[in-house]
Amino acid sequence: CGAGAYGPPLIAAGHAWLGLEANAHCCEILKRRQLPFRPVDVRSLRLPCNDAEYDSAICIEVLEHTKDPKAFAAEIARIIRGRALFSVPNMELLPYLHDWRVVPWHLLEGDHKNFFTRASLRALLRRHFSSVEIFPYGEHPLRTRDGVPLYVHLFAIADK
Repeated sequence: CGAGAYGPPLIAAGHAWLGLEANAHCCEILKRRQLPFRPVDVRSLRLPCNDAEYDSAICIEVLEHTKDPKAFAAEIARIIRGRALFSVPNMELLPYLHDWRVVPWHLLEGDHKNFFTRASLRALLRRHFSSVEIFPYGEHPLRTRDGVPLYVHLFAIADK
């Protein structure tokens, strides 16, 4: 959950929110902000949650950082009853930006371990979810030579 950016607005809207976080610095921020969270041990492939403990999960820009995205997706499916939302950087963008010698900054982060296209993200999530819808978002200011918009992220809605 990082520093808990989604927590306060979801809590204010009446949702029960609980963050899961592996980074010690972010855990300290969550404590200072008095947001509910559970620390995650990255050495364990199991999240600190019961089966079907949550209605839904929000995993924004997480999958690309995980050591084992298959195990992580399985864990998300295990701990929820309904829907999971996933966002990842869109690797389909790179060939179109080659002519401009541009790479979106987020793709260059040194702790990215996984890279996704629509097809690879769908294949990963379909193992654990009965319905997966994927669409691009986050329009990049550059376009293809033919004027087609390019999108920096992929968003997946995955239902059990």
